[in-house]
Amino acid sequence: MDACRSMPDGSARDRAIAIVSGADARARAHVLRCALSAIAPLYSVAVHAYQGLFRLGALRRVALPCPVVSIGNLTVGGTGKTGLTIHLASRLADMGLRPCVLAHGYRAASTKAQVVSDGNRVLLSPSVAGDEAVLLGKSLQGVPVLVGRRRAESGRMAIERFSPSVLILDDGFQYWRLERDLDVVLLDATNPLGFGHLLPRGLLREPADHLSRAQAVVITQCDRATPAQLDAALSVASRHAPCASVWRARYRPSGLRELNAGRSMELRQLRGARLGAMSSIAAPAAFQDALRALGAAEVVPFAFADHHIYTCRDYARVLSEASRRRLDAVVVTEKDAVKLAELPRPTEGPPMLVLSVRMELEGDADLCALVASVVASGGARR
Repeated sequence: MDACRSMPDGSARDRAIAIVSGADARARAHVLRCALSAIAPLYSVAVHAYQGLFRLGALRRVALPCPVVSIGNLTVGGTGKTGLTIHLASRLADMGLRPCVLAHGYRAASTKAQVVSDGNRVLLSPSVAGDEAVLLGKSLQGVPVLVGRRRAESGRMAIERFSPSVLILDDGFQYWRLERDLDVVLLDATNPLGFGHLLPRGLLREPADHLSRAQAVVITQCDRATPAQLDAALSVASRHAPCASVWRARYRPSGLRELNAGRSMELRQLRGARLGAMSSIAAPAAFQDALRALGAAEVVPFAFADHHIYTCRDYARVLSEASRRRLDAVVVTEKDAVKLAELPRPTEGPPMLVLSVRMELEGDADLCALVASVVASGGARR
């Protein structure tokens, strides 16, 4: 049995991607694509109507008394927003600025504004705040992280409690209710326009020409893209955001540790190993490719849906299958580790390891300088 197929959520996502991408050439998939193409215009009307209400003044945007930098994307999932948020917030803190991160809180237990981390310690669990918010809190020392669906509310709380010099809005490009001073948009070099169609026919959250709102574009996954794909992504940026500055980025493995004991290991210990890749992220293939690039002899995917809330049964099933296949270890992402650490480890099965990755941004000093100039001016809209 294929391990990936044993994870229902992961296989459902794979089937959906195969349909919208056109990889599934069966007649049934063609019919589904036609049906989705008929629905997509309705989604487009809804997007334009919603944005139009703000442009006409029927809905008002909140302007906070602090510069706001949004990090977002045009497509659903998997472009690296959390990685860039961690990278940028860390660099700004090193420059002496006082960043504060406002996370969305996917799968959080509450929609209200809450402090995930005060910059010194994480105060909430993934089941309460969501996996990405807790990952941000654990990754950012000295940088407060708040969560809440209403970003104006969490922004006001951040200003009152932490007096930040800049607010970083994680996944904020489509959040129209809050004014921002800089929009940074990420494009996946391997699929910058989500198969070229709006939801649900493709992965675009809004039309490609809306990229013109961005002042900065970061092309991610550059190391996984072919030269032709990278050229196509750069062309998308120049065509739809001709006034925006463009950066290139990639993820690089930066560490390996045991999940429960926390003991650090050398990345070279993965060479020649037969590994399971357990993940609940939007782009599991990138994680699996990273393990292969580190020299794994075999990578068996255990892919769940993005933001999946693991259960003890999930954990046991994966380790049972890993034992059956006689894998040397099961490796998880940092986002998955914050959730699995809350569960009791099954008594049997191979070691559980956590792979740390960090975003590398070509010319990141220039992006930090751009943000610093926004902060120094007090925000373009203040």
